[in-house]
Amino acid sequence: MEANGSNYPFEYLSQLNMAHNQIFLLRGFTHTFRNPINSILLASELLQRYIEDVSSQFDGLADEPDELSGWFRETGGKIQTTMPQIVRNVSSAAIRLNQLVMHLSEMIGRGAVAAQPHVDMYQLVTLCHQLLQHQIRERTQHFNLDCADNLPLLPGNGQQLLQAILNLVMNALLALPDRSCGLEFVVFHNQELQQIELIIADQGCGIAPATLPHVLAPFFTTWAEKGCVGLGLTVASQIIKEHGGRLMIDSKLDAGTTVWVTFPCLSVANCFCGIGN
Repeated sequence: MEANGSNYPFEYLSQLNMAHNQIFLLRGFTHTFRNPINSILLASELLQRYIEDVSSQFDGLADEPDELSGWFRETGGKIQTTMPQIVRNVSSAAIRLNQLVMHLSEMIGRGAVAAQPHVDMYQLVTLCHQLLQHQIRERTQHFNLDCADNLPLLPGNGQQLLQAILNLVMNALLALPDRSCGLEFVVFHNQELQQIELIIADQGCGIAPATLPHVLAPFFTTWAEKGCVGLGLTVASQIIKEHGGRLMIDSKLDAGTTVWVTFPCLSVANCFCGIGN
């Protein structure tokens, strides 16, 4: 299977693109992991200080039992007001770390997304949003996600579709010249046409008319200085095509780009049963 008439097998391009995405996302995970880990370390340090304080007070008052009641009132009040929040912080940080581990599992194809025979687009879009939290915060102050929660299931490979969506959103984020520019991501069910539609509209740099016909070509990029290798749109377009979908791009230089993707719903797309698991 070849992508867009190139001499490179699509499987090769897809694996290369996935490896590049993982590097891009792991940079964000490095930053995101740091905050909950620091929270756990700080909470542990405070808990250790409480233990040392209690131990020293007990050692000093061991021979003065009459003084214990007053000390207990003071220290007990401090523990009652501060300890619950410390414990909540530790618990919250641990939950966040666990979620990040689950997201990494999805990225390497061992999570629930990869295991499902049909695809829940709401789940994929939500996971994409979670995976890109660091990149979103870094690139824009105005990210709007509007995803319907009653979307019908799609036939196909969840891991591939996640890869395609990540590619499209990352491209839109990279197009933003500064954090004041916005990005809107809308997903809904077009009941009249029985298809799921994704619209990703950015207020970025846009694409020159002479460049637009080439954006799906493998290894074509105008963002080499940003670390791009020119595979995101190539792979996304091929995955969308294999799932019976359509990819359309409308762009104006210095005004932004809108990407529109459509997928036929399960009842309409039974003929696409051959997509790999």
